[in-house]
Amino acid sequence: MGEGTKATRIVVLGMGGTIAGRAERAGDNVGYDAGAVPVEDLAAGLPALRGRDMAFEQVAQINSKDMRLADLQRLVGRAGRHLADPAVQGLVVTHGTDTIEETAYLLQTLLAPAKPLVLTCAMRPATAVSPDGPQNLSDAVAVATEPGARGVLVVCAGRVHGPLEVAKQHPYRTDPFDSGDAGVIALVEEGRVRRFRDWPAAARHAARLQAFLRATAMPRVAWPEQPRRRGGLAGARTAGRAARGAGAGHRGVGHGQCVAARRTRGRAARGRGGRRARGHRQPQRRAAGAVPPAALRRHRRPVAAQGALGAGARVAGRLRVDAFAALGAHPWAYPMLEVAHLVGVALLLGNLLLLEARVWGLGAALPVQPLARLSLGLAVLGFGLAAASGLTMFATMPSELLGNRVFTAKMALIALAACNAGWFHGRRSLQRLDGTARALLGVSTLLWLTVLTCGRWIGYV
Repeated sequence: MGEGTKATRIVVLGMGGTIAGRAERAGDNVGYDAGAVPVEDLAAGLPALRGRDMAFEQVAQINSKDMRLADLQRLVGRAGRHLADPAVQGLVVTHGTDTIEETAYLLQTLLAPAKPLVLTCAMRPATAVSPDGPQNLSDAVAVATEPGARGVLVVCAGRVHGPLEVAKQHPYRTDPFDSGDAGVIALVEEGRVRRFRDWPAAARHAARLQAFLRATAMPRVAWPEQPRRRGGLAGARTAGRAARGAGAGHRGVGHGQCVAARRTRGRAARGRGGRRARGHRQPQRRAAGAVPPAALRRHRRPVAAQGALGAGARVAGRLRVDAFAALGAHPWAYPMLEVAHLVGVALLLGNLLLLEARVWGLGAALPVQPLARLSLGLAVLGFGLAAASGLTMFATMPSELLGNRVFTAKMALIALAACNAGWFHGRRSLQRLDGTARALLGVSTLLWLTVLTCGRWIGYV
């Protein structure tokens, strides 16, 4: 673009969701396949888009409840590239309603763009008798072309919400979002934007953005309240409770839907005789009878829980972003914590092996007492370093780790190792150097090697 040329292009990125849903029957507003309609087809024939410089890109075609890190990374990467294009005036992202607020929060946290990045959605599929997606998409384009607009925004039912306040309050009606006491940023009325408060602030977070794009996993966040009823339970915990006949709870999105991976665990739990109740995270949930029975049969499980199980899932989704943002701001923090943990384990095990080798007769020229003082001192230092770094990592996900059987076994083994060390020193084994002393040192080494193995195994259970 030449100097002084005004940016006019609007780029629409498609992520799928209900707005791109297709149902077998036009009257079915719940039993549909999300993300089945290409994003370019959604805009076909819309009067508000005629004559505009539009570009379309299909980033994903999924139900937003099944959004993965890789999908978010593709979206963030493509949005960042388009925002950097001087020919682009603004971006519109078509998205599912179930997790649109988390995506908005993520995009604002990582990008905080000086141009408008507008997320829009629908509560009815594109094949509905009266779909709400076309009007929402038209309103989103109106906001994206509004002079002075900036930041990440969520547009639905003529209301413009900010990324920090927006929250889905209802799983069925066409105006499901609310911005709490802050109120909406603007309204869209017949294609005109009427603003009430400032647009989201723009900023630059280059290091944080690059850290997110390189990530292989998001931080895990545990909910402290109602740990037996929350979503996000480890498969082993869910299966274990079902096996005992206790059943399991799930706090889902939308109509209480499960993400794809969790549905498998739920079937396994029911197969062992456990009962499974589902709730949701919208406080204004209707009674189950308000949802058409055919639609519920399409999902193949009744909504058993009445009322919301709480907003913990929503809060946790944003905490995951905040946790990653903190790591992105200090990209060496967590890796250095892991390095400290491994150095502590190496000091502990290495010096125990050195002392054991001397007790068993190797290096007979080395005096036992001075060597023991040095190696045991370094072993204690290593244990302290490993414990401090381990407790710090434990604090990031206490509930999930406490429910992990391998983590529990690791803690039990550390307790056994401590008892073994107390016995070794209580009987003054370094002065005796007898068979019992050698056996106790061997047991100590075996216990710590098993602790190390459990530590590596925790992430795979």
